[in-house]
Amino acid sequence: MLKSKAFLIVNLKLDFASKGKPPLYKENNIHLSSEISWLHQLNNGEINYHLYFDNSEQSFISKTVKRDKNSLSIKLNADLDITKNSQLYLNYGNIRSSPYSNNVINAGWKFDL
Repeated sequence: MLKSKAFLIVNLKLDFASKGKPPLYKENNIHLSSEISWLHQLNNGEINYHLYFDNSEQSFISKTVKRDKNSLSIKLNADLDITKNSQLYLNYGNIRSSPYSNNVINAGWKFDL
């Protein structure tokens, strides 16, 4: 379980879709999306997480690096339909706040059985 202080988040999301005809699948769809957010931390800039393991009453506290109250979050996503039942995806995310920066990249293949 995860408990933390609250954030105020203002979000703008843009989605793009296009249809092409790559050689793998004649109705290939590419879906691009992006998201930019402003995050405002409502406490003093530190976040304390109270964590514990399942089936245990013992908990511990994990503290974060003190950072500015305002952060910028950027997300970029690309999904490509390979066949009727499979899709490749690539996602990038960044949260930036002085002196903190967090980058995440996810890539994978999704398919329906």
